[in-house]
Amino acid sequence: KVGFVYRVGRGIPMFLDGPDSKARDAVHVLFASEKVRETDLFQTPSIDQSQRIDSHLFLNLDALVQMKLNVFRDKDRMHLRDMLDVELIDEQWPNQLPTELGRRLQELIDNPEDGLEGLVEEE
Repeated sequence: KVGFVYRVGRGIPMFLDGPDSKARDAVHVLFASEKVRETDLFQTPSIDQSQRIDSHLFLNLDALVQMKLNVFRDKDRMHLRDMLDVELIDEQWPNQLPTELGRRLQELIDNPEDGLEGLVEEE
């Protein structure tokens, strides 16, 4: 009724903001405690890994970091770099994560510029 268009892309349900919208701008629907894709290392966080602020539930930071490391797409790596830059997470985090996720985060910490070639505008 408000104009969202339901679609499924790469097996993920989403709501587009109108018929001409792109999947990258959509609201994606992920179900708690389920793998998004069979190739994912872990399931999405459970509802227990969230906190209520006012009338909304938000993922805890550790659950969000694990989701980003689990999927590990370019935009997830960029979000993790941003979290490192603003010191939401630091070099202590890899030791607190499951082995493979810790390795992925350590890789970003050790090589923060990997994969960014050609993305930064020259002055």
